[in-house]
Amino acid sequence: MTILLTKPIHEVWFEFNEDKCDFRYMPVWAWDEILTCHSELYSKLALDVVTDCFRRWGGVPRYVLRYALVDTQQLLLEDALDVAKCDWVLNAIGKLEANCPESHRLLHYQVDSETFINHHVDFASHYVQDKVYKRLRDDNERRLVELLAASYNGSDNFTVLYTRLFERYVHSVLPHGGSFRIRRLIQPDGVCPSLVDNEDHYDEGSDDEEKSDDAMDTEGENVVAEDLDPGEGSAAAPVVWDIDGKKGIVHVPRQQPVEFNSDSEVATAAIGVYLRPTIKHDLSVDAIVKPDVVVTIAAKHPCKQKDLNDVLNLLGNPPAPRLFFVVPPNGFADFQYQQYVTQEGTPTTHLSASVRSIHQYVMQVTPSVQAGMTQHPSSDEGTKKRLRDE
Repeated sequence: MTILLTKPIHEVWFEFNEDKCDFRYMPVWAWDEILTCHSELYSKLALDVVTDCFRRWGGVPRYVLRYALVDTQQLLLEDALDVAKCDWVLNAIGKLEANCPESHRLLHYQVDSETFINHHVDFASHYVQDKVYKRLRDDNERRLVELLAASYNGSDNFTVLYTRLFERYVHSVLPHGGSFRIRRLIQPDGVCPSLVDNEDHYDEGSDDEEKSDDAMDTEGENVVAEDLDPGEGSAAAPVVWDIDGKKGIVHVPRQQPVEFNSDSEVATAAIGVYLRPTIKHDLSVDAIVKPDVVVTIAAKHPCKQKDLNDVLNLLGNPPAPRLFFVVPPNGFADFQYQQYVTQEGTPTTHLSASVRSIHQYVMQVTPSVQAGMTQHPSSDEGTKKRLRDE
């Protein structure tokens, strides 16, 4: 028996493939594996440095541990990001099979933990995902919207990468606030597991009160805007995502975007801050807004009960938490109530009181190249208005 260990470069393994080799992929390291190696071999290396390298590189021990303090090696990631343009993303997966170090630094194979067979390709980290998104937007924003469209038409092998770009787009839109189309999700048998009626729990106020308090006139519209800088947004009063059930709209106030590294940062964060985990592994959800909003953006939405319990604990177990599944327009109408599962993915009906109290909603966000403009949530041809200067 011959065993070949190599990078997934076509020129290297191709001749072995003629003998019908059995291929397996080594996954990138998880955070706990990085920590174990750090304590055993790199204990003199400051943990803050390791954490920052992991935040940028993902689970590649060569750059997270061995070369953590080597500036020339750390700059290789920034050099790789310089190639990230729209055409590069279109060809990215193919380049992983070629001798293209830039692609391997920005993209990682996601591997099945039991079979070690390649599942799909994903961005190396949130940091890389954010940087690639911004470069694509600056390079050709209209082409970026075309890529975002591919993330939900289900007809492209690059769906995972495109979905990640849509995720990043949503993170640039929601902190600006606006009004978005929503629909309450109910179990197929018509039973809602919630213990508290959401509409009774919140005082939404009148339309006139909303208009007078809003920093922008966004009634009935979906705000599409550039990224907010940290520190923007108002935290002068508690911020609540107000649901208009009759119109099928949620009014989202302007919020300050903040990335967090630990549970304690969530616990001490102000109400209304748009909280996003810095490192992918931290949470099974994509954003949190205190006091009671959980946001997830993905092609698939496994609702693992334990993970949701952990998130609700961070929020202080609100009486009527709201879980928003953010999707593009093509995914809105057919999106169904999401069943809760165990950590192994098995459906479960033995729910904790916190999970039973969750209200599920599907929320539509429409990609648009018209940054700084607003758009009616139920129609791409709605009346458009300039955002009011603050």
